This record gives sequence, C-alpha cells and structure tokens, in this order.
Amino acid sequence: MRRYELICVGAGPAGLAAAIEAARNGVQVVVYDENDRPGGQLFKQ
Repeated sequence: MRRYELICVGAGPAGLAAAIEAARNGVQVVVYDENDRPGGQLFKQ
C-alpha cells in the first residue's frame, strides 16, 4: 500500500493549488475527486 503525507479531497482550484504548493515543498500528495477531470465548480454551470 502506498502512503502519502497529504491527501487532497477535491480537484477544484483550491484543492489543486494546495496540492501543487505542497508538492513543490517535497510533500508526497495525492488528489481525489468525484469527477473524471479537475476543475471542480468551474465546469458545473
């Protein structure tokens, strides 16, 4: 089983920004989202 230091739930702008910033600082990150593409509420209109 693979282990991560940070699990971001949600691939919207805030979740992706947090994941990117953490990864840039050497944190092992995984992002989970209910949709098959990132963007969150940006694509729900």
